[in-house]
Amino acid sequence: MLLILPAFSVSAQAERTVRVGVYQYLPMLALGADGQAQGVFPDLLGQIARQEGWQLEYVPGTWNELLQRLRKRQIDILPCVAFTPQREKEFAFSRQIVLSNWGQVYTRPGSDIESLLDLEARTVAVLKNDVFFSEANGLEQVANKLGIEVDFLERKDLSSVLQAVQDGAAEAGLVSRLYGARQAESFQLVPSPILINPIELRFAFPAPGIPLLSEAIDRHLREWKADPASPYHRSLNRWLGHSADVRHSPWLTNTLKILGVLTILFSATTLLARHKTRKGLREIAAQNRQLEEQIAERSRAEAELRRQKTLFEAAFNSVPDGMVLCDPARQILKCNAGMKRTFGYDPEEILGRNTLLLYPSEDEFERQRERWSHWKDGGGLKPWVVPYRHKTGRIFSGETIGTPIRDTAGSTLGHLVAIRDISERQQAEKAFQALVQSLVGLTGQECFDKVAEELCRWLDAECAIVGQVVGGQFIKALAMRRDGRKIDDFTFTLKGTPCEKVMEEGFVYYPRGVGELFPGHPNLQKMAALGYAGTALRNQKGEGIGVISIISRREISLPEMTEEVMAILAARVASEIERLDTETMLRINEDHLDYFTRYDSLTGLPNRLSFQNSLEEAMGRAQNLGQKMALMILDLDRFRKINDSLGYEIGDGLLKELASRLKGCIRGGDTVARLGGDEFLIILEDIGEIETIREVAGKILETLKQETTVAGQRLFVTTSIGVSHFPSKGVDAEGLMKCADVALYRAKGRGGDTVQVYNPKMNARAHEMLLLERDLHHALAQDQLVLHYQPQFDLNTGRLIGMEALLRWEHPERGLVSPADFIPLAEETGLIVPIGKWVLQTACRQARAWQESGRPPIRMAVNISARQFKSSGFIDTVEQILAETAFDPRWLELEITESVVMEDVERNIMTLTDLKVRGIHLAIDDFETGYSSLSYLKKFPISHLKIDRSFVRDITTDENDAAIAASVIALAQSMNLEVIAEGVETEDQARYLREKGCGQVQGFLFGRPLPAGEAARFFAEPAETARGAAMG
Repeated sequence: MLLILPAFSVSAQAERTVRVGVYQYLPMLALGADGQAQGVFPDLLGQIARQEGWQLEYVPGTWNELLQRLRKRQIDILPCVAFTPQREKEFAFSRQIVLSNWGQVYTRPGSDIESLLDLEARTVAVLKNDVFFSEANGLEQVANKLGIEVDFLERKDLSSVLQAVQDGAAEAGLVSRLYGARQAESFQLVPSPILINPIELRFAFPAPGIPLLSEAIDRHLREWKADPASPYHRSLNRWLGHSADVRHSPWLTNTLKILGVLTILFSATTLLARHKTRKGLREIAAQNRQLEEQIAERSRAEAELRRQKTLFEAAFNSVPDGMVLCDPARQILKCNAGMKRTFGYDPEEILGRNTLLLYPSEDEFERQRERWSHWKDGGGLKPWVVPYRHKTGRIFSGETIGTPIRDTAGSTLGHLVAIRDISERQQAEKAFQALVQSLVGLTGQECFDKVAEELCRWLDAECAIVGQVVGGQFIKALAMRRDGRKIDDFTFTLKGTPCEKVMEEGFVYYPRGVGELFPGHPNLQKMAALGYAGTALRNQKGEGIGVISIISRREISLPEMTEEVMAILAARVASEIERLDTETMLRINEDHLDYFTRYDSLTGLPNRLSFQNSLEEAMGRAQNLGQKMALMILDLDRFRKINDSLGYEIGDGLLKELASRLKGCIRGGDTVARLGGDEFLIILEDIGEIETIREVAGKILETLKQETTVAGQRLFVTTSIGVSHFPSKGVDAEGLMKCADVALYRAKGRGGDTVQVYNPKMNARAHEMLLLERDLHHALAQDQLVLHYQPQFDLNTGRLIGMEALLRWEHPERGLVSPADFIPLAEETGLIVPIGKWVLQTACRQARAWQESGRPPIRMAVNISARQFKSSGFIDTVEQILAETAFDPRWLELEITESVVMEDVERNIMTLTDLKVRGIHLAIDDFETGYSSLSYLKKFPISHLKIDRSFVRDITTDENDAAIAASVIALAQSMNLEVIAEGVETEDQARYLREKGCGQVQGFLFGRPLPAGEAARFFAEPAETARGAAMG
């Protein structure tokens, strides 16, 4: 502290005076004509000073002068200093990064400098002692490594660097990207593709530091970064036009990866070709005998260069939509051939111009700034529609999607934007709406004639038929037009015609050659038909009742529009046919749509809406007749695992089969419906005694658990059933549903495959959970939460390899509360975030304590909740805890459930990668080999897969669970991942896992979760050497 006091003037002043160095470096910092500092860093420091009660004294100077002052402790803070290992030896830095930056080489327009090798024998202006010039990985060091001889012209400040290039004293100039983006244009300079040494900009202090200043600055920056409305983000928006926290948009990720790979290949090939060419030229003088070989090598390299360049340009120009690459100021750097198709501009007409050119007005250009700012805030963007202006002046609607281009430090280099002209699509949608509107109010023959007319007009066909199936073997034309005339009384046999195919397949499209395919059709032969298209007419039950079709003497094009138009007209014709055929369908238009709102499309059972009416009617009958009735809610146990492991087609097939079985379990007067997902509802009327309910429920349980084969897969499912009965005092239809739902919850809580009949005592459980939520708010503050540790063992050697930290709640009145009760409550209320932080901190501290006591280091596994993982500042929290506990991150493993990482895959991959590069191990918990997971698994930077205990429990008795567990193990082995099985309780389970190649286990067989003091014994007594290495 004695070393720090002389450099920080705080002795006897009412306000503490802080001396701040300022050099000219807008937009980061500069001293204005009024003597006041301005820029990003002065904005932030001014806000902090006001809150901390500091008096700022600005000390102007050049960059090199201020570095000397900082070394001599003549100033307290120097803002905007690039952090490097070399400077860290001389100065102290803030822990929080303000911005990322990199060096960029600027040239006069038309310069041929496009790569580092082009700097050979050139004069490059640089800032003396600049991090991008003389520090590690600076231009000087890179040039030396590549053997490039560059004439460096040192200048005292950044403006002098750019001035030297403008005046011709230098051919290129190296400055920071943030300075160049703002100032280069005023010197009539343009950026080259050469980028140097990405760095981090921070506040610097005299060594060994001034904690009073640095800690306050770090605290404010850390808080501000997490708040988009904070001074930090406002300052960046003011000076840079964006926030520092930017991430990729998911829509163009795959496109950017392709273009990025091509760009890297192109650049790498260029460097390789030029390097080898230069090397060959140097060797010519000494080794003439190798001249022929060098020339051949050069030819091959140049041919590859041309191929890569052609491939790159082809990829960029193959996108049919207009694509532009813009810098942060929205100046167009590159465009593809699609811009000509979309906007009418040739590349040379728009390159170097601002995107304002593409908008109908400056106001519209400004309105789009807010959308672009979402990229800088890290939010992903869905496509949006923007008005644009074509070269001809035509205003059109463009579907737009974009993504930022960033460097490795996360700073935005520019934006890639794709624009699709959707004018034709919008016109088609309007035309479809007009087509539908034209049929409103038409009935009977007038409707059919209009449909035939519209078929010919829309699809440019010579003949159109609106036909109804008669007797299952004939098509009777309700309306027919041929060559502009109505044809009456036309009937033909269905067999052997295109219409027969339509009835079988729903939609048939023969653009050409239909006469050759159906030589027996008289109408086709008479017309010398070439093309045909037809759509089936179906009633509300899905039964085929007719066709509409077109016949053309020309080839039919536009298959998508053909199908859309015919689908619209087919729906209208089918409705009209049913209205005419059935007097009970007078309101056919409403009822046709109502069918799909009242019946489940998969099983054909009534849905929730229809069931609600049936329930109220059944209750009314029971009350009027003095009868009893019951309501059942059925939920299939573990159905989601079948969907995820075998696919939704298998799951849907199983639901249809079980729905059919349910209908066979009830009487004709009873009702079965599908509530949604894997839940079904049953109404049992006139049941007599309660025991009748149990008998029916038992029959249902036994029926549904019988083996079901779907697409060759043998499946076994069980069911949980909750039952309520009527009449019950004060219970209406909604109350009856709630009672059955409470009973179902009780059945699920007892492990499933059971029936629970509602009784009022069940409501006590719900009240108990409310009280539990109240107590949970005080549990952390009152030290009621503790951690127990369950050991993890190597199944082959018996060696202790890790501990999993498991949360427990020791309630002062309730005793030990089950995690199954309070963890969901914590998730729902948001308390899981502070609780999760405490768990991570306590687990790391305990692991460190075991290491300091002389025990060997082992992995500490900690579960991370969904809300904790998604919370802002999660990575900063992990870093802070590791620093506070001095725990080595390589011994920490974070377990995240599969469902969490699959919610926002691209964003979560970035978060997981951030953790991985810090040395932290990552595990996917409750992995289930779902189809959605497998396609992304290889992208996750994980080291472990964890087999859920629900699979392990029945692994020796359930073929499905055994197959899933074996699949997870095999998958992990194929990807060089470790796999650990949890919940191992029997020797048979352990033996099975060991035989299948599972290398790590945890469970009651090897050790129960214990408090830290008791768990320490596993270091000395490794669970009987992991139960004899699993009986091996």
